[in-house]
Amino acid sequence: MGEATFYLVGEFSKNTNIELVQRFLNIIAKNLVDFQEEFQNIRWNAKETVLKRHKTLINKFPILKKYLRFPKPVVHDLNMNYLAGFCDMSEYSILVDEVDNILKIILYAEVWHFADWTELVVLLYKLGAIRATFFSDEYVLDIVRDSRLTEQMRRPKEMKLLSKDKIMEEVIISEI
Repeated sequence: MGEATFYLVGEFSKNTNIELVQRFLNIIAKNLVDFQEEFQNIRWNAKETVLKRHKTLINKFPILKKYLRFPKPVVHDLNMNYLAGFCDMSEYSILVDEVDNILKIILYAEVWHFADWTELVVLLYKLGAIRATFFSDEYVLDIVRDSRLTEQMRRPKEMKLLSKDKIMEEVIISEI
């Protein structure tokens, strides 16, 4: 099927509560693992319309629905391929490190090689990341050679940050 190791990298200022970010990202990733399993089960159920299956699937994961922008359903796509690769997640690891007074968080997992983790990058920015990106081990040399990476990793100025209280609330509610 074609798999690759994907890396999500976020850089945060030294005063960031990185443990909170790590806990929150862990909850999101766990939900994405479950989402992928449920997606594989529901996508082949042709007895229900694509719209009904889409709504059922998304509503099973309220924390993902709240923090990620899902692709719009494509009504003629009976196998729901429009969701294939969306934040694809499997068994994962999260590392935290500090380099030159910058806190780094790295999530990595072996996923479908056409996965798209753009929404996870957006989430890191909303959590206060200074820079964030994702890449695959299939293309790591291209990324290292690409001088535009640094510019692509900068948070857009217009992006609204999530309040730390809301993050803590979600973490606490999810862990109950």
